[in-house]
Amino acid sequence: ERGSLMSYLNTELTIALQKNKSIPEFSRRHLKVTINDPCQTELTAFLGYEKYDSVGWNSGNSRNGCYNHVLDTKYGKNCRFKFYVIVLESFISKHF
Repeated sequence: ERGSLMSYLNTELTIALQKNKSIPEFSRRHLKVTINDPCQTELTAFLGYEKYDSVGWNSGNSRNGCYNHVLDTKYGKNCRFKFYVIVLESFISKHF
């Protein structure tokens, strides 16, 4: 499966380069998917039902949409890579 993902990304990147698309935008879009998909899977496991499943209706434990948040930190960039995101650690080790 890893090979097919890499082939897909290589194909997408090649197409983006041929069309003079923004590489940072390409990277941002794919990073967003890489982060959001495992989070949605984790939410499904935590709640115990799939998105749009009637089991969650009127349970008080519903998926109430998503909201954009801006994080303003006082710590700045992680230039020396001393901090790690624990949530993604197992996902990355399994898929990359």
